[in-house]
Amino acid sequence: MSSEIIKNVIISQETLPGVDAQNKHYVRYRIISEDKNRVSEWSPIYNINGIKLPEEMEEGSVSISGEFIVVRWSNIRPIQAFDIYVKYDAGDYAYVGSSSNNTYSFVKNSSASAVSVSVHPKSSIKTYSDKTSIYTGGTTI
Repeated sequence: MSSEIIKNVIISQETLPGVDAQNKHYVRYRIISEDKNRVSEWSPIYNINGIKLPEEMEEGSVSISGEFIVVRWSNIRPIQAFDIYVKYDAGDYAYVGSSSNNTYSFVKNSSASAVSVSVHPKSSIKTYSDKTSIYTGGTTI
């Protein structure tokens, strides 16, 4: 064993799978020999804290442009991508899409009178959680 070479692998947080609704990454691994002849069993599943979310919400705006609702928000942290959730009137939030920018637009619901939008760091599980929201805003339609 002492003659074997031990290699360390460091995985950056940006390359981890997306976070869940509790801002946790779920990770497991297996070890494969360089010649790919030997493979270990999968490790247990570990949860790793996601990025530190702000104490205060990001600044932003929700506006209407013709048939579209446009959402803009600031991003002072190194978040690469975002998930957008929308709630019409008194309904529940539903996932509508992802963005790699600090803006997102979607077609408005003509039967609703108000819209609320919540922006989250991109996650692997598309479930709304107020714990991971970095911007929430709304407007009347």
